Amino acid sequence: MLESLIGALIGGAFTVVGVFIGGTIARKTAYKQENKRLLAEFYAEVFANYANCAADYTPNSVHQLISSIEKAKLFCSPDSCKLLTDLELAVTDSKTPAHWGQIFGQLQLAAKNDLGKA
Repeated sequence: MLESLIGALIGGAFTVVGVFIGGTIARKTAYKQENKRLLAEFYAEVFANYANCAADYTPNSVHQLISSIEKAKLFCSPDSCKLLTDLELAVTDSKTPAHWGQIFGQLQLAAKNDLGKA
């Protein structure tokens, strides 16, 4: 009788531990997937607004690009954050899209790297 009670308690304890571990793993996985989805969405917005700004350099297009850059900075790696800041400064300092191209090319590679690691 005592042996079966101890066995039931041990089995119950292992069940609780297993449920806790499974829940923790599921929560962390969902969190990482959501961060990766947001990062991809924010990079896509930066790239779209970059194209719009390069094609039509207006205060509105610059504002949209800077806004999307700031959102992407919230989730990106430190290396990508520096490139985004450099792009932001280049867009506000120079109206020639040719000057932005080199930074943008580096940013595309950094974005692929960030999304691969996320």
